[in-house]
Amino acid sequence: ENAIKGAQEADDMREAISAYREDELWEKINEVRRKVELPRELNAILKDLKRLEKMIATKSFKKLGYDFDAVKAKLQELLAQHSEAKAAYAQGNFEDAESALQDLRHDGPSNLVGTLFMLRDTRNQLRAIRDKEFKAEMEELLQSVTTKINTGEWQEARESMDAIQRELGPVVWKKIMRSERNRNDVPDDIFDKIQNLKQKVGG
Repeated sequence: ENAIKGAQEADDMREAISAYREDELWEKINEVRRKVELPRELNAILKDLKRLEKMIATKSFKKLGYDFDAVKAKLQELLAQHSEAKAAYAQGNFEDAESALQDLRHDGPSNLVGTLFMLRDTRNQLRAIRDKEFKAEMEELLQSVTTKINTGEWQEARESMDAIQRELGPVVWKKIMRSERNRNDVPDDIFDKIQNLKQKVGG
C-alpha cells in the first residue's frame, strides 16, 4: 500500500513539474511575442490616433453631428494610454505594455475612423432620397450611432454602423433609384426594365 501511495505521489510530482515547465515555456513565448509585436502595434495605433485627430477637426466630418469636445477628450485619454504603453515597453515591462493597450484595442481609433467614413457615406446617400418618413427613421438609427461615439463606445458604434449598412444598404439604394426615377419622370415599368438591364450588363 505504501509503495502504491509513493508511486502516486511521484506521478503527481512529475505532472506538477511538467505543468510548471509548460507554463514557464508559454510565458517565455509570450514575452518574445510581445517584444516583437508590440512595437508594430504601438506604431499602427499612434498613426490611427494622429489620423483621427485631424479627421474630427475637418468640416466634412464635424457636420456629422458628434460632440467634438467629448470625442476630443476621449482621444486625449487614448493618447495618454498609448504613452503609458510605450513607456512600459521601453522599460522592458512587456506585460504591462500589453495591458495598457487593452482599451486602445477595444474602443480604439480605427473603430471611429471606420464609423465616421460609413456615417458620412450614408448621410450623403440619404440626401438623394425624397421619402421623408424613411429618412427620419434612418436618422434616428444614425443618431444612436452618434450617441455611442459621444460616450466613447467606439467599437459598439462601429458594429452598429456595420449592421446598418449591411442590412439597410440595399434598401437605401432602392430608395435612391426610386427618387431618381421620380425626378426624371420615368414610368415605373420602363424604369424597372432599365434597372434590370443595367444590372445584367454591370451598369
